[in-house]
Amino acid sequence: MDVMGGKTVSNKRQRLSYYLSALCFSFVVGVSSAQPLSSVLASATHLEQQGATDKAVALLRDWRARNAHIPPSVDFQLLYARLLLREDQGVEALGVLRTLQNQHLNTTQQELYTQLQLDYALYKAGQLRSQGDMYGAAQAINPVLGHRADDPRVQQVNAD
Repeated sequence: MDVMGGKTVSNKRQRLSYYLSALCFSFVVGVSSAQPLSSVLASATHLEQQGATDKAVALLRDWRARNAHIPPSVDFQLLYARLLLREDQGVEALGVLRTLQNQHLNTTQQELYTQLQLDYALYKAGQLRSQGDMYGAAQAINPVLGHRADDPRVQQVNAD
């Protein structure tokens, strides 16, 4: 058993996960502009899986700032929008979704985009409901209602 960063880590898998998290965090502190996008996306995804979406957002923002001359890929934008929604940054996420709206997406990317549209509609509906605007919440969910009427989250919004 090892003690790493104040945490007791008992097996190889946990140690590997710890090291990956530490490596990902080091990217947040200073991502090299030479860092390949695929590596940054993998690191951000790992951070998300570890529950550190704030660090994943910071990682993507830092990479983007250091590589402003490179247009963000569709995969970058999809991941970034998902992370923004998880961090309650809906306005920025909506901007990314609007950018993706006019881009050519493969089948997998289209499925992810459709899921993000639902996630945003649910996010917006939740915000409006918390402000007591039930009509606005219903209007926010209407655009995706026809496509995802069987989704339990949509049904929950409509039931309340």
